[in-house]
Amino acid sequence: MGEISVSPEALYWSITDAANAPAERPEALVLRRVTIRSASGKAMTVKNPQSTLKGLKVELVPKEAGKAYELIARLEEMPPSTVSGLVSFETSVPSQPRIEVPIIVNVFKP
Repeated sequence: MGEISVSPEALYWSITDAANAPAERPEALVLRRVTIRSASGKAMTVKNPQSTLKGLKVELVPKEAGKAYELIARLEEMPPSTVSGLVSFETSVPSQPRIEVPIIVNVFKP
């Protein structure tokens, strides 16, 4: 992506039983992690994570001082049908002041 690398470049969930509450699901089914890293090795800051999807909570966790962060996305509410949106965050890198990561939540109905 440039001076900042994001891995993975999209978040994807595949929900086969949306009737179960997220609290009853294993963490692996409701949690996704994105690693945000300075590709150049220069210090950066990442802040203000947001999601366009209702029921998706996002938070940033610093991993390496100024060089790497982890964005944690947790589905707290299951959507009734397949939805897509974006997770975004701001950076201190002038060429990439805002980065957006696509989200897809596929809900399969029996």
